Amino acid sequence: MDVIRYVVRAKPRDQGKVAAVFDLLNADYIDLARRRRHLASSGKFNAFIVLMIFVNTVLIGVEVDNVRGDDMSNRFVFILAECVFALTFLIEMGVRISQLGLTYFEDLWNLFDYSLVVLGITDVVISMSGRRDGAFRISSTLRIFRMLRVVRSIKGLKALSGLWIIIQGILDSAKSVFWVTCTSIVLVYIFAVAMTSVLYPDEILRNMWLEADIHIGSVPKSMITVLQLMTLDSWAQAVARPILELNPVGLVLILFAIITLSFGNLNVLVAVMVERITTIAKDGKESAAKRMERT
Repeated sequence: MDVIRYVVRAKPRDQGKVAAVFDLLNADYIDLARRRRHLASSGKFNAFIVLMIFVNTVLIGVEVDNVRGDDMSNRFVFILAECVFALTFLIEMGVRISQLGLTYFEDLWNLFDYSLVVLGITDVVISMSGRRDGAFRISSTLRIFRMLRVVRSIKGLKALSGLWIIIQGILDSAKSVFWVTCTSIVLVYIFAVAMTSVLYPDEILRNMWLEADIHIGSVPKSMITVLQLMTLDSWAQAVARPILELNPVGLVLILFAIITLSFGNLNVLVAVMVERITTIAKDGKESAAKRMERT
């Protein structure tokens, strides 16, 4: 609207500026229309790429389960398949660069794709050379992160809008997840120190409970035990019952750790994610309602 008002009120000496504005808008429109007609914007093209990502991910798991050792005869089929996938993703990257130009590298998702393509090509070269030890095995395993590219493809698909809301909620909760994790680490350490200092000096408990050294023998061991309490993993039979019989005071510490970490801290994390997902879903419905009103 501001552009239209400017054109209407423009004086004769400003006609050159008006023409320049229209040329700029026309160039932007032509570029946008070209990008929309480009192969990279085709639904069939993107569906094919997503299918290739799924197949590649499945084959990685099959290769890990069925191929042992570095014998090329056992891995020939998988190496050949990986060559096909690497070539496919390289062509895809070239198609997207031809659509976006150098702006392709301004998007973090595109940089992620670029890194995975380079990693895939590197893995093919390493596989054909027969070197599969140390860091080379790690680089091969990192191929599985290619599956994360599907996340970007889900965005904008109406059939998977519910899944995208959940993914977006998890991504938006990353900052809160980080701080909840930091809080959990601090609390786990505090309870681990308390358990080690209160329970392990008890000579009767050490002598009667054969697994005392495994569970509370040191602060790191106690931290693992607290994590077991936090996740409620066999906490009663493995930890709580022996301590209840030999040192009932320790049971109070265990219950306090469960209430604080499992029922408290973890539920805060769930509440944050649910709140973000609810907010995103509500905003999406409001935006859809506004678009319906305009039409």
